[in-house]
Amino acid sequence: MLKFYHIRRLALFAALLLAHPFDAQAQGWRTHVAALSDADPAARAIAACALGELETTEAAALDALVALLPDATPVALEVCQPGHRYRHWWGRNGLGLAAQYTSPGRLAALALADIGEPALAPLQRALRGSDVPTRASAAWTLGVLDDDRALPALTHSLSDEAAAVRAQAAWALGNIEDPSAVDALIRVLRDGAAEVRQQAAWALGNIEDPSAVEALVTTLRDEAIAVREQAAWALGNIEDRSAVRGLSHALKDRAAAVRKQAAWALGNIEDRNAVEALAGAVRDENRQVRAQAAWALGNIEDRSGVPALARALRDEDAGVRKQAAWALGNIEDPSAVEVLVGALKDEQADVRKQAAWALGNIESHEAVPALLTALRDEEAAVRKQVAWALGKIEDPRAEEALVGAMKDEDPAVRKQVIWAIGQIR
Repeated sequence: MLKFYHIRRLALFAALLLAHPFDAQAQGWRTHVAALSDADPAARAIAACALGELETTEAAALDALVALLPDATPVALEVCQPGHRYRHWWGRNGLGLAAQYTSPGRLAALALADIGEPALAPLQRALRGSDVPTRASAAWTLGVLDDDRALPALTHSLSDEAAAVRAQAAWALGNIEDPSAVDALIRVLRDGAAEVRQQAAWALGNIEDPSAVEALVTTLRDEAIAVREQAAWALGNIEDRSAVRGLSHALKDRAAAVRKQAAWALGNIEDRNAVEALAGAVRDENRQVRAQAAWALGNIEDRSGVPALARALRDEDAGVRKQAAWALGNIEDPSAVEVLVGALKDEQADVRKQAAWALGNIESHEAVPALLTALRDEEAAVRKQVAWALGKIEDPRAEEALVGAMKDEDPAVRKQVIWAIGQIR
C-alpha cells in the first residue's frame, strides 16, 4: 500500500506556493538543489518544480534532478501544479500513480524536459545506470525532448534487461518519430513482454512508416489482446492499403476490443475493398463493434455499404442506429432516404436528430413532407436539426411551416428557422 503524507502538511506547502510561487530567482538554484534531498517528499517536489521554472543549466542541478527520477513517493497534485505542456504524457512514465497524485520523480522528469537540450547528456548517461526506475524515467524524458541525438541511446535501451525500460524506450522512439528507428522497433514486436510489444506497435504507428506494415499485420495475431489492438490502431494510423486484408481478418478476432480497433483502422484507410468485411461487422455481437463498423462504412463513402447500414438503422442499440444514420448521410446516396425517413420516428431523440441531419446532407426533396412533420418533434434539438435540413434542401414547400416555426418556444430553434427561411427565399 502506498504511504501518503499528512494532508495538513501538504496543504501548508500548497499555501506557501500560492503565497510565494517558487520565488525561484530570489532563492537561487542551490537552495532548490539542496531541497531535493529533504526528508519531506513535498519539499522535494516543490524544489523540482522550482528548478524547472528556473530552467537551470547548472551541471549539479541537472545531476540532482536525474538522481531524483526514481522517487515515486506520492504527493498531492496541489503541492505543485505547473502549467505544463507535458502533463498529458504523465501516464507514460511508469510510476503508476493515481490521477490525483504526482511524485518528486515525476516532477523531476518534467523539470528536465523544461530545461531541454542541456539535460540531454545527463539523461543519456542515466540510461546506463543501475536503477530501473531511473532508466525508465530517463527514457521517457528523452522522448519528450524529441531530439534525434538521443536515438542511438534509446535504440540500445530496447535491449535493456528490464521490460519497463524497453517499453519506455519504445515510446520515446515513437514520440521522436524518426524513421531510422523503424527496423529496431520491428524487432521489438517479438519481445517477450507484452507491454513492450504493445508500446513498439504504438511507436511504429506514430512514426507512420509504411515499411512497418507487414510486421504489424503479423502482430495482429499476437497472443496478447492489447498488442493486437495496438497493432490495429497503428495500421489505421499509417493508412497503407496493403493492410486491408489483415485488418479485415481481424474483424473476426475473438476480442471485441481488437475487432472495434480493426473497424476503425479500415475506416481510416478508406479503401472500398474493406466494405464487404465491414458490412459483416455491422452484425457483430458487440454493439461497440457494430457502431464502429457503421462509422467506417460511412467514412469510406462507398454506396455498396448502404444496404448494411440500412439494416443497422433497425439495430437494437440506439448508438448503432445513430452511427448508421450519420454514415448514410455521409455517403449521400438517395437510396437511403426511405429508411432515414423512417428513422425520424425513432424512439431515441439522438437518432431522430441524426436522421434529420442525414436527410439534409443528402438534400432529398423526397424527404420534405416527413421533415415538415418532424418540425413538430417534442425535442428542441431535433426540431433545430430538422430546420437546418429544410434550409439545406431549399424546397419552397417548407417555407410556410418554417414561418409557423418562428413561434417555437426554443430560441435556438427559432434562430435556425430564420436561417432556413433565408436559404429558401
